[in-house]
This record gives sequence, structure tokens and C-alpha cells, in this order.
Amino acid sequence: MLYRISGTNHLGCDGFGARWQKAFTAGVVYCMRSYPVIQSSTSQTEKQFDCFVEHYAHGRDALYQADGDDRLPGDTVRISVTGERAHEDVAFSRHVVEFMSLGADGHWQRAGCVGHSMKEIETMSGRWMQIESTFQIAGPGIPHGRRGYAEVEPAVQAQLDRLRDVRLLPLRAA
Repeated sequence: MLYRISGTNHLGCDGFGARWQKAFTAGVVYCMRSYPVIQSSTSQTEKQFDCFVEHYAHGRDALYQADGDDRLPGDTVRISVTGERAHEDVAFSRHVVEFMSLGADGHWQRAGCVGHSMKEIETMSGRWMQIESTFQIAGPGIPHGRRGYAEVEPAVQAQLDRLRDVRLLPLRAA
């Protein structure tokens, strides 16, 4: 979803936190979001993306310099994971990779992002689980709007493959 406020483009990735909704970016960046999928287990791409984020987030939030690949939307990567248990049987989690570059004015400009949002509901004393899952990806060359999971997941997998090819040098952990 693209918001234009006071002549500045805002990257609004609904459901992925206020930081994305207020993110400034140079130029127009489009956001593609999957329709929610309800399933009993996660796909391989979901598992791989979540494992990648959890490995690099160091518990919550970390910042890296991307070394070795100019195919990423930015040269700096922020990786974060959040989660909460709303109830004994309901849990929410968000795994996010943000791509940023330092602008000429010395401020960070967001150039793209990939996010995975999940809601897990346990029933029958934990014997059955229902998962509602949504992917969101934004950046150059990404089509705008909501799409089916089958369209969004390959774009996420391609970005994940690019991230794996890059050497991520730690800048700081928050």
C-alpha cells in the first residue's frame, strides 16, 4: 500500500507495525501483500524466512551492513522479530527484514521490506493448531496490491535467496 503525505512517499505495510507505516522512502515503492492463508502448518518458505529472521535478529532487533550483493534494495538491513501471547491458546508473531540506505542528508531512507505475520490458535488442548499467515514485500520492481499466496511467496523466496547470498556484517544490536 502506498501513501503520499505532504509530497513524501510513505511505505505503509499494514499489520507490520507503526515503524513501517511511518517509513520515509525516496521515490515510489510499491507494496505487495498476500491474502491471509489459514492452514494447519507453515510452508517451506515461511519456515525458512522465519528461521533466517530469528537467527539474525538476536532475540529482537539487529542492524547489518549488506556486503557483496547490489541486488538488494538497500545496503543496510534491519532484522526484527516480535511476538506476544494474547491468550493461553492464541499467539501472534511478526518477522521483518527492512532494507535501508543512508541518504545524502544523513537520514535513513527505507528502500523495501519483507514481512511475515502469523497468528497461531491452539485448540483441543494443543492437539490441533490453526495458523493464519500473511506475507508482505515492498521494494523496487514489486507489483502493487493484494495477491494470492502463490504469487507472493516466490517473490519472498527470491528476496530470501538474495539475503542468503550476502554477507551480513553486524552494525549494532538493539
